Amino acid sequence: MKKLFFSVWGIFVLFLVLRILPYVNNSVPLGYDAGIYLYLLNIFPKLPIWQMVGFSPGLFAVVFPFAKLFNSESLLIPVSILSQIILFFSIFLVSKKIFNGKTALLNTFLFTVSLIQFRTFWFFYVKNTFALAFLLPALYFLSKKKVLPSIVFTVLLSYFHLPTFLIYLTTMIVLFLFDHKNLKFYLKVFVGIMAIFSIYYLPTFNQTIFPLLIPVLQSVAPYKLITTGGLADAGGTFYSLPISFLMTIFYLPFAVLGAWLLRREQNTKPFLITLIVLFLMVITNFFFSLRYFIPLDLFLIFFAGYAINYVFEKYKNYKDILPVLFIVLIFFIVAFILKTGQPLITPQVLGEIKAFGGIKNGYVLSTSKEDSAWLLGYTNLKLIAWDFSGEDKYWNKNQWNKFFGNIQVEQKLILLDKLPKPLYIFINDKQLPYLGDIATAPCVKKLTGHFYQYNCSSNLYRR
Repeated sequence: MKKLFFSVWGIFVLFLVLRILPYVNNSVPLGYDAGIYLYLLNIFPKLPIWQMVGFSPGLFAVVFPFAKLFNSESLLIPVSILSQIILFFSIFLVSKKIFNGKTALLNTFLFTVSLIQFRTFWFFYVKNTFALAFLLPALYFLSKKKVLPSIVFTVLLSYFHLPTFLIYLTTMIVLFLFDHKNLKFYLKVFVGIMAIFSIYYLPTFNQTIFPLLIPVLQSVAPYKLITTGGLADAGGTFYSLPISFLMTIFYLPFAVLGAWLLRREQNTKPFLITLIVLFLMVITNFFFSLRYFIPLDLFLIFFAGYAINYVFEKYKNYKDILPVLFIVLIFFIVAFILKTGQPLITPQVLGEIKAFGGIKNGYVLSTSKEDSAWLLGYTNLKLIAWDFSGEDKYWNKNQWNKFFGNIQVEQKLILLDKLPKPLYIFINDKQLPYLGDIATAPCVKKLTGHFYQYNCSSNLYRR
């Protein structure tokens, strides 16, 4: 028992070092979503309609009181790391309950060195991470036929991240259809979950859930094959499917073996069904499919740890291979973090955006998708961005394409004249070569390194 205790804390120290490493001499949150989280923390619970689609209030309800006591921005990185810590111990405790201490250690180690899981951390998918931490115990208590804990963890999961809740719901439907001996238990759990789920989601159904129903249903493989003759396009911001599978290559074969070995075990039935459901979601390009690789990777790890322990307990003569494998995996994750673990935006540019936050009235045009979330969260201006925010209503798709296309500067200025005023434009260094004509236009004033103000008089370039 003492050996297990020291081993898990040793792995945890490695895990924590790897998560803190990108923040050594860096105070800029990783990924893209931090600006969105900051924006929502600052305005919660009064949300604009465009943010209500698929919105899960759990995380913000928990963090909101702390945001009133402390600076909201100062909470972003700690909450992100905390979500990972909770998931780490969720993996350990559930694996230990389902399997044994050795498998739990292997699973937490694989989670620590997983390229996919680090990238999830890098993308700042905090709600997703918390939800996965709740999904594992929810499935565990489902396998143990415990009504109240099943309801509690599943409700938490649903209030933190709806796409992850859909995974659980699908697994439960499969169990309900095929596990006839426990129908009464599943019915009790389902009724309990939906009763508490409805407290928030029923009054907000038209804003939160209904807009997602049609795209979700239309992405289901049979419907898409019948109506279009092919599968839907992959959705969600993450790696492409081949790259994601390549990143799991060290433990993917063990995951397949583990799933096969445990195919008849009752304790792992909900986990195995979830693995299969996620695999089908990913390969059929189900709605949000690229993002669903994140939980798929977690369940591959769950079964891989069992298989690794099984193989090396059975073939003890090959146990010397394990330390070599561990060293290789640690080398890969460290190299991966050093290569890809930098923030999307430099401290200098973020400082410039924050300094511009003193201007409280007006609009800011984002000219790059990677800047939109930062401008949303760190300025006090209304954001105009392509396919993002509630202010994307002044230009249609064709006009956006024209603005970023090869047209005369006069035509671009005519388009800018359609936007509300006062209007500021943010042009990052990558976009400057393409929008240099706007930056140097006589009636566009440069205010800082990347902020410009549109001062053209109406009809100046109209013919």
